[in-house]
Amino acid sequence: MITPLFADAESIANANLVVAKISLFATIGLTILTAIYVILTRRLVRFQTEPCVVVYMQLIDAGKVCVVVENVGGGLAQDIRFEPYSHTQAERWRKFIDAPRLGGPPMQETAIGTGIPALPARGRRVVYWGSWSDFREAFGRGLLLVCRFRRADHSEAHPMSCILEVVSLDGSVPEA
Repeated sequence: MITPLFADAESIANANLVVAKISLFATIGLTILTAIYVILTRRLVRFQTEPCVVVYMQLIDAGKVCVVVENVGGGLAQDIRFEPYSHTQAERWRKFIDAPRLGGPPMQETAIGTGIPALPARGRRVVYWGSWSDFREAFGRGLLLVCRFRRADHSEAHPMSCILEVVSLDGSVPEA
């Protein structure tokens, strides 16, 4: 003789309650996973469209260097400005900004001194400095600076600390 799985109404009600609880916990779990997915997707999209401005020295000719400001990020950088990294760097920064350069005005009259209103994704500004040996003589191992800028939505982006140095360029070959 075969016995029924659920012999009475109470057993059926208990089984339905168990199934309802399992469904509730599964729904809550899927809701949490969906929320995490949405947050991660939003962050991923934001990072792909986030500007990231860096400043570095580049060898352009035998012994000649320039300062490059480049937006290596995927979004528009606005209101780009430069300042010394710390109070201890302020005197060196002023010396850098006021220093005479070969074939051009002082840095304070260039994009480094006045700032850059906007720089598109992968955009760059190149400011000729002069001799790498003059830079090294004036600033030794390098000059620390902070690059501040805004995102396309005008919110302040995380400032980038950069070092302008030419020591690593010694013996390098200019880009073709």
